[in-house]
Parts: sequence; C-alpha cells; structure tokens
Amino acid sequence: MVAGSIEQNLAIEASPISHVTSDDAPILLVHGDADETVLFSQSEHMLAKLQMAGVPAKLLRIEGGGHGFNFTGAKKLPDLKTIYVQWMDTHLRNR
Repeated sequence: MVAGSIEQNLAIEASPISHVTSDDAPILLVHGDADETVLFSQSEHMLAKLQMAGVPAKLLRIEGGGHGFNFTGAKKLPDLKTIYVQWMDTHLRNR
C-alpha cells in the first residue's frame, strides 16, 4: 500500500465508511441523486460496505433532490416522516 499525504490519511480515518463493522446499528441513508455537494455514489458505496458487514441498511434515492434535508429540486418528495418512523419501528423497537 502506498502511503498518501497526511491530509489523505486524515480524510480516510475521518470517513464513516472506514469504521463500518458488523455490530453497527441499522442505517437508513436518504440522499438526493442531484446532490452536488456530496455525490450520490458515496451513499451507494456506504450501502455496499454496510451490506458486506451484514448491517441492515437501505438507501432511499430522492429523485432530483439536492443537498440537505429539504432535497431542493426533488421531483416527488416521499413522506419522509412516515418512512423514518417505519424504519425505526422495524429496526430499533424492542432493542
């Protein structure tokens, strides 16, 4: 393995994807596919890493959605409150 710069190494160490383990809590990723700040592919990579570790995980793609909780530009925003509650009920209730 070739050593990177100090900044590269710090970024890798700081990234959540570097710390995925099989005992992580279930994770619901919600990401706009038009996000220009954080690429949608980063959530796809995180989902794959979580699934490889056996962590219950789902990626909800917000079509046309930009960066942030409002998903500016989304073509049709789903009922996120209901989705969040259902996810938590399914994966976190009775833990």
